[in-house]
Amino acid sequence: MKYPLKRICERSKPRLVSYGYATLLITTLTTTALTSPSLLAQTFESVVPMGTWANNKAVRYAGAPVDLHLRTGYERAIIFPEPVTLYAVNNELVTEYRDGLLPDCVFEISDKTMSFSPFGRFLPQTVAVRGKNTGFVFELSVSSSPIGSRQPIEVQR
Repeated sequence: MKYPLKRICERSKPRLVSYGYATLLITTLTTTALTSPSLLAQTFESVVPMGTWANNKAVRYAGAPVDLHLRTGYERAIIFPEPVTLYAVNNELVTEYRDGLLPDCVFEISDKTMSFSPFGRFLPQTVAVRGKNTGFVFELSVSSSPIGSRQPIEVQR
């Protein structure tokens, strides 16, 4: 018995996946990739220097902590309107810098610039700096992940 070619082709057509199912599948894969233990445990031996940027992201300080989401393995700077000193980390007053203030991250303050070098991923930590000229306190909410930003931030009052 011979089958018509059209009928054989119709039987072998691949089924298309519905849009909703495809969206669910992509969302699940993305969530799994971002929360997998291998990414959570990822640490770096060194951090890529910041280099030169064409422009800084301007952020107006309105009293709420400035969100500073760092990209793990890359240096990022924040520039203040005046020279600053370290004031507090996670609501504990700090008189001088010491290792371990932030998990898997070192930072440095030079005049008006504070640079962060995250070696690993960490959840939001509060860092406060005080202006040397005015005594004004700026608060930052600092976190790090593989999808954080690298662009420097310039804080404006």
